[in-house]
Amino acid sequence: METYDYDFLNAFNARHTPSAVHVCDNMVSGFFRKYLFQKAVSVFKWTLPDGWPLDYFLYVLYVAGYVCIYRENAYGVIPQFGTLAGYNIYYQPREVLIANQALKGVNRQLTIGRDVEVLKLTPYYYGVADLINFYADSMAATWESLGMNLTNTKLAYVFAAPDKTKAESFKKLYDTIQRGDPAAFYDKSLLNDDGSPAWMPFQQNLKQTFIGLELFEALTKIENKFDAEIGLPNNNSADKKERLIVDEVNANNVSTYAKAELWFDTIQQGIETINEKFGINISCNWRHDPADLTEKEGNDDDNDVDNGSV
Repeated sequence: METYDYDFLNAFNARHTPSAVHVCDNMVSGFFRKYLFQKAVSVFKWTLPDGWPLDYFLYVLYVAGYVCIYRENAYGVIPQFGTLAGYNIYYQPREVLIANQALKGVNRQLTIGRDVEVLKLTPYYYGVADLINFYADSMAATWESLGMNLTNTKLAYVFAAPDKTKAESFKKLYDTIQRGDPAAFYDKSLLNDDGSPAWMPFQQNLKQTFIGLELFEALTKIENKFDAEIGLPNNNSADKKERLIVDEVNANNVSTYAKAELWFDTIQQGIETINEKFGINISCNWRHDPADLTEKEGNDDDNDVDNGSV
């Protein structure tokens, strides 16, 4: 008797009984993933050796969480994605396994610190794909809710038809109006016996059912939260007070830059080792230096201080 695994059964059943909510792996979620990925890689500004494609380098570093740098005979010093293997006495990876079709089918098994160096984004060898996916799914769910709300707040009409033929006539009449024709014509037989229209509005209090503004606000809050996660300053416009206390501004700055500064320090340590070992020049700097932004905000605070508020 042949058995089937969960993935096969799920793919088969989804054709006939699809779930009601599709957030993960749909086009809206994919749109927000690409959008948030570009924001994530925009925090730092990179200078790479000639011939190194920046898009490949950043994708491997931010998705995998690390990129392997080693010397390949036919290509020189190059960045590659590799699989970490083994553990040393401190439970750190000991080797890197590199498989690339351009290497003519010959895999590379390299020892870290001797044959290859690993440039990490985070101290724990993880990227930010999980972070991006989490916020992209949240934004996609919010956007889908917005689309549903806009559809549900349209002024719908109910048509009373005595038979299928007249129901089809009503459909054509409604389509004519909805596509923007300046005039619509119908037979008198579509009216009620007393001459009144055989249709009525189904939803009249549209304002009561419209929550689009709240959903837009929620979408902005989610994006601001993501910006703070990756070290991008934001003005919290979705929940902005008229005047903020100085300590609140400073606390927000610390919360915004703490994680990004940890990533920056980790990157700098790896760059120093790699440049010295291979004689190349990789550099990474802040696109917007937190020190400069903090100093600017401090100057603005000096000009706006009023009884402990800014």
